[in-house]
Amino acid sequence: MEKKTIYIPIEIKARELTQYIFFSKFAISKGFRVYIGSKPAINRLLDQKPNKAGVLIFKGGLDLDNILKIKKKINSFIILDQELSPSCTDFHYEMKRRYWPNSEKFVDRYYVIGQHAYDTGKEVFGEMAKNMVKTGWPSIDMLREDYRKIFIKRIDDIKKKFGDFILISSAFYFNSRKMINDFSKQKKKDLWDSVRNAVEKELTTAELTFEEFKMNIEVLKKIDEDHSCPKIIIRPHPSEDHEEWKKISKSFKKIKVIFEGEITPWIYAANALLHRGCASAITAYMAGKPIGYPILKREVIKKALPYELSEHLFNAEDILNFCKRNIHKKPLPPSEYSQEFKRYIHIEKKNATEIILEDISKFDLVHEQPYESNIGDIIFSISSNLREKLHLFFKLKRYIAVAPQSQKMPGGIKKKEIMDTLMSFENEDVIIKQLFKDCFMIDSY
Repeated sequence: MEKKTIYIPIEIKARELTQYIFFSKFAISKGFRVYIGSKPAINRLLDQKPNKAGVLIFKGGLDLDNILKIKKKINSFIILDQELSPSCTDFHYEMKRRYWPNSEKFVDRYYVIGQHAYDTGKEVFGEMAKNMVKTGWPSIDMLREDYRKIFIKRIDDIKKKFGDFILISSAFYFNSRKMINDFSKQKKKDLWDSVRNAVEKELTTAELTFEEFKMNIEVLKKIDEDHSCPKIIIRPHPSEDHEEWKKISKSFKKIKVIFEGEITPWIYAANALLHRGCASAITAYMAGKPIGYPILKREVIKKALPYELSEHLFNAEDILNFCKRNIHKKPLPPSEYSQEFKRYIHIEKKNATEIILEDISKFDLVHEQPYESNIGDIIFSISSNLREKLHLFFKLKRYIAVAPQSQKMPGGIKKKEIMDTLMSFENEDVIIKQLFKDCFMIDSY
């Protein structure tokens, strides 16, 4: 049966997969067929499909050659850039550097999270500004009380295993000297002018951030020695040097370092959150969890929305007292969101997913038949599996400044992951079909 089609590539599984499965639930109810998969898998799907049809929801900027190649296979190229979250301290700088020169005219729609991003985009972009729409994000929709049920099983599993604990969301990125060195080597040879031109500025920030990271680790070691310290779990960022975290974890007696799945259920399961300026604070705020921001190096304070939502902690004593004070604290969700929150995040009665799908429905889209797998897809799956095993066996990572596929997409995408999320809505009329490795079709009967 021919339908309107949405293609969604996933880069970082822990951050993006659940929200786009959530999005797909609404999309298929509106008559769309959705293809969701890793970036290599969706690229293959687009290459193989016979006709030009559908829309692609992409994460951010893309070089001009690849945009033009993709546009030959789809009707509309849409951007929803999750890197431009309310944790960004300089939207103007980040927006501008993430887009290839002269590519704006090929972007058919650009969805932003809130008024602040919308106003900044109007200043930054030329032709693309007219295609900007203030929608909010599906990732925020999932945090509304009506939809939190999709995380219940995972929350219960975490609580049963760990009990009461304080969660630390690490988002330093530059958490090892090797990370900085590899970042420098890679970015100085980058294809993008905006990336190469910003290397020295980024390296200055990297050095400061690494110093901040080491200061935090020393403070945590001190706290770890205190017998009154409650249980603490550190969650590394998906893009950090996880080998470095493995080494550091051995120096702790009580504090645990765990990277499993996406962060949202961990925040709900925790009694309080410590962070260093990342979007995890937004989840904790909406869930009514106490939020603390350790500020050990003032030069790298990220003065954005997460900073405004948090209690500021300046030394080991502050952090320890925060943990002890909140280890048994019950969540107290806000009865009304703050004005600062609403300035950064567009949130209204109609959720962002519905707004986005209503807008996509206005496009003149060609309907297409469902994709049929072929022998080449089987070969692709076998070769991808073999390549991943070789990378893991030999640890073939040229630069750790770019997280390997095994870290970005641990375990790949599994049918059960999609099924579990969709079944939390009691959708019995859903079709989930694996086409090849890390690529699925989600449809309705």
